[in-house]
Amino acid sequence: MKRAQAQDLLGKHVSAWTATHGIYSAILLDVICQPGKPWRGKVKIVELTDAQGAAPARQYAPGTVIEIGNCSINEVSKSPE
Repeated sequence: MKRAQAQDLLGKHVSAWTATHGIYSAILLDVICQPGKPWRGKVKIVELTDAQGAAPARQYAPGTVIEIGNCSINEVSKSPE
């Protein structure tokens, strides 16, 4: 996802993937941009959507704020009306 697209999603639900902790439904809080580096995002965890084998002790609790790379954040598909 491009930075401009991510900025349009601020405050909205996204999917946040972590290699060791699973996939989460989250809210995009901030887009962090540093010159010459890929953007990163701060997300607030809402719920675990896929544990991907992560042990319960390694999973993030709802309300936890984490910073992850841009490739780990995806727009949530809109459900059909």
